[in-house]
Amino acid sequence: MTAGLRKRTVTALLWSACQSWGMKLLALVVFFVLARHLTPTEMGLAQAVILILAFIAIISEQGFQDAIVQRPNLAPEDLNLPFIISMATAFTASGALLMYSTEIARALSADAAAPLIAVAAIIPPITASSVFEIAMRRKQLDFKTLAFASLIAGLLSGIVALVMATNGYGAASLIAQAIVAAITTAVVLWRKPLWKPGRKFAKESFKGLLAYSTSAFGSRLLDFFSGKIIDLIILSRFGLSSLGIFTVGAKLYLTILQLLASTLIDVALSAMSKISSDTERLRNAYLRFIFLASCTTAPLFVGVAALAPEACRILFGDQWHEAEQVTRWLCFLGAAQVVQFFNSSALGARGKANQILALNLLKFSLGAIVLFSASASTISEITLFFVISQLAVTPVSFFFGMRVTQTKIGEVLSQIMPGLIASAAAYACTEVARMYIPAPEGNLLANAIVLGTVYGVSVMAVLGATSAKKLRTHISYVANFRSQ
Repeated sequence: MTAGLRKRTVTALLWSACQSWGMKLLALVVFFVLARHLTPTEMGLAQAVILILAFIAIISEQGFQDAIVQRPNLAPEDLNLPFIISMATAFTASGALLMYSTEIARALSADAAAPLIAVAAIIPPITASSVFEIAMRRKQLDFKTLAFASLIAGLLSGIVALVMATNGYGAASLIAQAIVAAITTAVVLWRKPLWKPGRKFAKESFKGLLAYSTSAFGSRLLDFFSGKIIDLIILSRFGLSSLGIFTVGAKLYLTILQLLASTLIDVALSAMSKISSDTERLRNAYLRFIFLASCTTAPLFVGVAALAPEACRILFGDQWHEAEQVTRWLCFLGAAQVVQFFNSSALGARGKANQILALNLLKFSLGAIVLFSASASTISEITLFFVISQLAVTPVSFFFGMRVTQTKIGEVLSQIMPGLIASAAAYACTEVARMYIPAPEGNLLANAIVLGTVYGVSVMAVLGATSAKKLRTHISYVANFRSQ
């Protein structure tokens, strides 16, 4: 890898982290405040609308963003036809939301969502217009501009949501937040675009983009349903209030996943795509990313699981105590997911979108079968069934990742085990410590600090004794992204 590319990759990693951390932390702080002003039913109502918007965003994007990032050489006219298709889809979806908001709300068993759905119909075209500029920024490793757009959007939308929530607007405050964020992001990105739509269409190039984007689109769609099927089942079986509780319980899991995982994974796909033709270099990067994730991000997930009883009450309030076990189960899932995500990064770098699609199809199928057949009577139980169904895909995911990078299972296990052992040992120490401290009432924050210290010290002690030198070496490798 050239010195220029190494420098750009490091810069991209830093700005990707800034984008992820800045916006997501800001959004998390806003969510903490909103959770104290919204009831579980209001939270569930907003989440039902957000689910619809997320689905339409995938339909409109159609996998073109990943295809643009993955494609080595693109001319400006290569993006015109995908842009037209994406925008046409978004406007059609918006029209459908506006015309059939009542019917959609009734289908979701959330009649009160109808006016919110109609108002939110403005979002899809705005979001779709930003997709191509985001793709070009990612392709050029220009995460600085993306970070700036995310921070401004998060700040303005957060202020609007907080003002509305504190004045009693309930679920509408979250929808307003989404609208302001979409508009602000589009304005910032299109202020100085890297690409502008034109009238010339490159049909031959479009076929190449479509070949990748079709699989990426199918993969995104399946990933959405495999991840959100539990929301739909909770909504249909338990109602809006239970969906609100699950939404709050999943917030820490999703935030950590987006904060830490996306920081590495966004840059991993972009940078690994540039060395995808060299199997040895790709294999080295794959193993090192797995090791770093298992020793850093995975222990963080397990730590949140260990502190879930204290964390949920401190951050969201006592009214969300039912979300504690949801947080715990999902964070255990996150510890495994953050490591196996690099299998998809390696597959994406090699252009194996069909295999990513197969993985997501398997994930969705297992999730649907398990959740529809489960006789769960509580949110905690159905969350556990969901976690088990998603973990069942892990061996297949690593099989594909090891095959595309020509890596042996022993090499992968040697990267995973230090972090796994450290996390398990620290979790056990935390549970033992909890038995010897006072009951949480009145001492919640103090208990959380003590237990968090026990967990953190335990993780660092185990990793320090087993992998300190290796960890420093691998961090240096990723910072420079060069072959050893």
